[in-house]
Amino acid sequence: MGIRFFIMGVCLTLFPLLLNASEHGIQLSLNKKLCAPGDVIELHAQMTRSDYAEFELKLPKVEALHLVTQEQSPISYSKGLYKQSAIWVFQPKHSGDIEWTGIRVMLKQGESEIEYTLPPLALKVIPYPTAEDSLNLESLPDREEATIQARHPIWLYALCFIGALLILYSGLRLKRRKKVPQT
Repeated sequence: MGIRFFIMGVCLTLFPLLLNASEHGIQLSLNKKLCAPGDVIELHAQMTRSDYAEFELKLPKVEALHLVTQEQSPISYSKGLYKQSAIWVFQPKHSGDIEWTGIRVMLKQGESEIEYTLPPLALKVIPYPTAEDSLNLESLPDREEATIQARHPIWLYALCFIGALLILYSGLRLKRRKKVPQT
């Protein structure tokens, strides 16, 4: 009875991996689906397979995106699965809908190399809100507010003055001590 529940538990935990994993075992995802121009966007690629392989992602050049950096992790083996991941960091140059099509992956298993085409990814870059220009005159701040902001506290000046006097006094005392002849 206990073994049956154990097998069912293992099947239930691995079932989402089996649904998401395809023949190549590579999943692509964006950390954001909606952003503004200049925001940092991360494209994550992760491979999870039961047999050893390594991948190389070939991204088509998209003029609306600026590639900032790329980081690829080495292949690791844990609990019977080989894993490899990579992250690409982009910044959108302008607003609009961006669709990555033609993303390919080269999967290397020993001497054999197989190329797969991955499904497209979509990114929506929203424009910044526009500022309304107006010909209406803006009023100046009240005179009292301007003078309150311009005042400096007198106690701060007095404290600095007293500090300077103490430094001068201690300097003079040290000078007099040095001049006293030692017998």
